[in-house]
Amino acid sequence: MAPPPRALTVERVYQALRDRIVGGEILPGMHLVEAELTAAHGVSRGTAREALRRLSADDLVELASHRGARVRRLTHRDVDELYVVREALETVAARLAATGPRELLAVLRGVYAEAERLTPGRDRVQLVRLNHRFHHTLAEMAGNRTLCAVLTRLNTPMIGHQFVSALDAIDIATSQRHHARILAALAARDAERAEAAMRRHMEWSRQAVVRAIAPVAPASR
Repeated sequence: MAPPPRALTVERVYQALRDRIVGGEILPGMHLVEAELTAAHGVSRGTAREALRRLSADDLVELASHRGARVRRLTHRDVDELYVVREALETVAARLAATGPRELLAVLRGVYAEAERLTPGRDRVQLVRLNHRFHHTLAEMAGNRTLCAVLTRLNTPMIGHQFVSALDAIDIATSQRHHARILAALAARDAERAEAAMRRHMEWSRQAVVRAIAPVAPASR
Protein backbone atom coordinates (compact mmCIF):
# COMPACT_ATOMS: atom_id res chain seq x y z
CA MET A 1 0.00 0.00 0.00
CA ALA A 2 1.32 3.41 -0.95
CA PRO A 3 2.12 5.81 1.89
CA PRO A 4 -0.47 8.58 2.51
CA PRO A 5 0.16 11.91 0.78
CA ARG A 6 2.35 14.24 2.82
CA ALA A 7 -0.45 16.79 3.13
CA LEU A 8 -2.63 14.23 4.91
CA THR A 9 0.22 13.30 7.26
CA VAL A 10 0.84 16.95 8.12
CA GLU A 11 -2.90 17.38 8.76
CA ARG A 12 -2.93 14.38 11.11
CA VAL A 13 -0.02 15.67 13.19
CA TYR A 14 -1.38 19.22 13.18
CA GLN A 15 -4.83 18.12 14.38
CA ALA A 16 -3.39 15.85 17.08
CA LEU A 17 -1.21 18.63 18.50
CA ARG A 18 -3.94 21.24 18.17
CA ASP A 19 -6.39 19.06 20.11
CA ARG A 20 -3.87 18.56 22.92
CA ILE A 21 -3.09 22.29 23.15
CA VAL A 22 -6.72 23.41 22.99
CA GLY A 23 -7.65 20.74 25.54
CA GLY A 24 -5.03 21.99 27.99
CA GLU A 25 -2.96 18.79 27.82
CA ILE A 26 0.08 20.66 26.44
CA LEU A 27 0.41 23.75 28.58
CA PRO A 28 1.37 27.32 27.63
CA GLY A 29 5.12 27.80 27.69
CA MET A 30 5.90 24.12 27.04
CA HIS A 31 8.42 23.40 24.29
CA LEU A 32 7.54 21.21 21.33
CA VAL A 33 10.68 19.35 20.27
CA GLU A 34 10.82 18.23 16.65
CA ALA A 35 12.74 15.05 17.43
CA GLU A 36 10.14 14.02 20.00
CA LEU A 37 7.28 14.79 17.64
CA THR A 38 8.80 12.72 14.84
CA ALA A 39 9.19 9.75 17.18
CA ALA A 40 5.74 10.08 18.72
CA HIS A 41 3.90 10.42 15.40
CA GLY A 42 6.19 8.38 13.16
CA VAL A 43 6.82 11.21 10.71
CA SER A 44 9.75 13.10 9.24
CA ARG A 45 11.15 16.31 10.74
CA GLY A 46 9.89 18.21 7.71
CA THR A 47 6.34 17.01 8.41
CA ALA A 48 6.61 17.94 12.10
CA ARG A 49 8.00 21.34 11.16
CA GLU A 50 5.10 22.02 8.77
CA ALA A 51 2.56 21.04 11.44
CA LEU A 52 4.23 23.48 13.84
CA ARG A 53 4.08 26.23 11.22
CA ARG A 54 0.34 25.68 10.91
CA LEU A 55 -0.06 25.87 14.68
CA SER A 56 1.91 29.11 14.63
CA ALA A 57 -0.49 30.48 12.02
CA ASP A 58 -3.31 29.67 14.47
CA ASP A 59 -1.51 31.71 17.17
CA LEU A 60 -1.21 28.57 19.30
CA VAL A 61 2.56 28.12 18.96
CA GLU A 62 5.49 30.53 18.88
CA LEU A 63 8.46 29.74 16.63
CA ALA A 64 11.86 31.20 17.44
CA SER A 65 15.20 30.76 15.64
CA HIS A 66 17.54 28.37 17.49
CA ARG A 67 14.97 27.94 20.29
CA GLY A 68 12.41 25.76 18.56
CA ALA A 69 8.69 25.97 19.23
CA ARG A 70 6.67 26.49 22.36
CA VAL A 71 2.98 26.79 23.17
CA ARG A 72 1.98 30.44 23.22
CA ARG A 73 1.43 32.07 26.59
CA LEU A 74 -1.11 34.88 26.50
CA THR A 75 -0.40 38.15 28.29
CA HIS A 76 -2.93 40.48 29.89
CA ARG A 77 -2.73 42.63 26.78
CA ASP A 78 -3.35 39.64 24.50
CA VAL A 79 -6.44 38.62 26.44
CA ASP A 80 -7.79 42.14 26.72
CA GLU A 81 -7.35 42.78 22.98
CA LEU A 82 -8.97 39.45 22.08
CA TYR A 83 -11.96 40.23 24.25
CA VAL A 84 -12.42 43.73 22.83
CA VAL A 85 -12.82 42.23 19.36
CA ARG A 86 -14.78 39.22 20.59
CA GLU A 87 -17.29 41.45 22.38
CA ALA A 88 -18.02 43.36 19.19
CA LEU A 89 -18.46 40.20 17.12
CA GLU A 90 -20.30 38.12 19.73
CA THR A 91 -22.91 40.86 20.14
CA VAL A 92 -23.44 40.95 16.38
CA ALA A 93 -23.77 37.15 16.41
CA ALA A 94 -26.38 37.31 19.19
CA ARG A 95 -28.42 39.89 17.30
CA LEU A 96 -28.39 37.84 14.10
CA ALA A 97 -29.05 34.57 15.96
CA ALA A 98 -32.35 35.96 17.27
CA THR A 99 -33.83 35.27 13.85
CA GLY A 100 -31.78 32.13 13.25
CA PRO A 101 -32.99 28.52 12.81
CA ARG A 102 -34.97 27.10 15.71
CA GLU A 103 -33.22 23.73 15.49
CA LEU A 104 -29.96 25.39 16.55
CA LEU A 105 -31.77 27.05 19.44
CA ALA A 106 -32.67 23.54 20.60
CA VAL A 107 -28.99 22.55 20.35
CA LEU A 108 -28.04 25.65 22.35
CA ARG A 109 -30.55 24.74 25.05
CA GLY A 110 -29.08 21.24 25.18
CA VAL A 111 -25.55 22.61 25.72
CA TYR A 112 -26.86 24.87 28.49
CA ALA A 113 -28.70 21.98 30.16
CA GLU A 114 -25.62 19.76 30.01
CA ALA A 115 -23.55 22.47 31.73
CA GLU A 116 -26.24 22.77 34.43
CA ARG A 117 -25.80 19.09 35.28
CA LEU A 118 -22.05 19.35 35.86
CA THR A 119 -20.25 20.15 39.10
CA PRO A 120 -18.13 23.34 38.67
CA GLY A 121 -15.22 22.25 40.89
CA ARG A 122 -14.93 18.74 39.52
CA ASP A 123 -15.88 19.16 35.86
CA ARG A 124 -14.21 22.45 35.01
CA VAL A 125 -12.49 21.17 31.85
CA GLN A 126 -15.81 19.93 30.46
CA LEU A 127 -17.48 23.19 31.47
CA VAL A 128 -14.89 25.13 29.45
CA ARG A 129 -15.64 22.94 26.45
CA LEU A 130 -19.38 23.42 26.87
CA ASN A 131 -18.94 27.18 27.20
CA HIS A 132 -17.08 27.31 23.89
CA ARG A 133 -19.65 25.00 22.29
CA PHE A 134 -22.41 27.36 23.44
CA HIS A 135 -20.74 30.37 21.84
CA HIS A 136 -19.81 28.45 18.68
CA THR A 137 -23.38 27.16 18.23
CA LEU A 138 -24.74 30.68 18.72
CA ALA A 139 -22.34 31.94 16.03
CA GLU A 140 -23.56 29.20 13.67
CA MET A 141 -27.14 30.22 14.47
CA ALA A 142 -26.30 33.74 13.25
CA GLY A 143 -26.05 32.27 9.75
CA ASN A 144 -22.99 34.29 8.72
CA ARG A 145 -20.11 32.02 7.73
CA THR A 146 -17.51 34.79 7.78
CA LEU A 147 -18.54 35.87 11.27
CA CYS A 148 -18.43 32.27 12.50
CA ALA A 149 -14.97 31.69 11.01
CA VAL A 150 -13.52 34.88 12.50
CA LEU A 151 -14.95 34.09 15.95
CA THR A 152 -13.51 30.57 15.81
CA ARG A 153 -10.11 32.04 14.98
CA LEU A 154 -10.32 34.52 17.86
CA ASN A 155 -11.54 31.98 20.38
CA THR A 156 -8.98 29.26 19.68
CA PRO A 157 -6.02 30.76 21.61
CA MET A 158 -8.25 31.21 24.68
CA ILE A 159 -9.30 27.59 25.06
CA GLY A 160 -6.13 26.05 26.48
CA HIS A 161 -4.78 25.70 29.98
CA GLN A 162 -4.90 29.39 30.84
CA PHE A 163 -8.64 29.58 30.28
CA VAL A 164 -9.13 26.32 32.20
CA SER A 165 -7.11 27.77 35.07
CA ALA A 166 -9.06 31.02 34.88
CA LEU A 167 -12.25 29.07 35.44
CA ASP A 168 -11.22 28.64 39.08
CA ALA A 169 -11.87 32.35 39.56
CA ILE A 170 -15.03 32.53 37.45
CA ASP A 171 -18.47 32.15 39.03
CA ILE A 172 -20.02 29.40 36.92
CA ALA A 173 -23.48 30.14 38.30
CA THR A 174 -23.20 33.72 37.04
CA SER A 175 -22.04 32.56 33.62
CA GLN A 176 -24.98 30.18 33.41
CA ARG A 177 -27.42 32.96 34.39
CA HIS A 178 -25.99 35.08 31.57
CA HIS A 179 -26.43 32.20 29.13
CA ALA A 180 -30.02 31.73 30.33
CA ARG A 181 -30.80 35.39 29.61
CA ILE A 182 -29.27 35.09 26.15
CA LEU A 183 -31.34 31.96 25.49
CA ALA A 184 -34.53 33.67 26.64
CA ALA A 185 -33.91 36.60 24.30
CA LEU A 186 -33.19 34.27 21.39
CA ALA A 187 -36.34 32.25 22.11
CA ALA A 188 -38.36 35.49 22.05
CA ARG A 189 -36.64 36.53 18.79
CA ASP A 190 -35.70 39.76 20.53
CA ALA A 191 -32.55 40.89 18.72
CA GLU A 192 -31.93 43.97 20.86
CA ARG A 193 -32.28 42.06 24.13
CA ALA A 194 -30.04 39.24 22.87
CA GLU A 195 -27.37 41.74 21.85
CA ALA A 196 -27.52 43.55 25.23
CA ALA A 197 -27.40 40.28 27.18
CA MET A 198 -24.36 39.11 25.22
CA ARG A 199 -22.59 42.44 25.72
CA ARG A 200 -23.04 42.22 29.51
CA HIS A 201 -21.82 38.63 29.47
CA MET A 202 -18.70 39.43 27.46
CA GLU A 203 -17.79 42.45 29.60
CA TRP A 204 -18.09 40.34 32.76
CA SER A 205 -16.15 37.44 31.24
CA ARG A 206 -13.28 39.65 30.08
CA GLN A 207 -12.81 41.18 33.52
CA ALA A 208 -12.89 37.78 35.22
CA VAL A 209 -10.41 36.11 32.85
CA VAL A 210 -7.93 39.01 32.85
CA ARG A 211 -7.88 39.00 36.67
CA ALA A 212 -7.57 35.23 36.85
CA ILE A 213 -4.53 34.83 34.58
CA ALA A 214 -2.49 37.40 36.52
CA PRO A 215 -0.22 34.78 38.18
CA VAL A 216 0.70 33.07 34.90
CA ALA A 217 1.00 35.92 32.42
CA PRO A 218 3.30 38.94 32.44
CA ALA A 219 1.61 42.33 32.53
CA SER A 220 3.09 43.46 29.24
CA ARG A 221 5.15 42.33 26.26
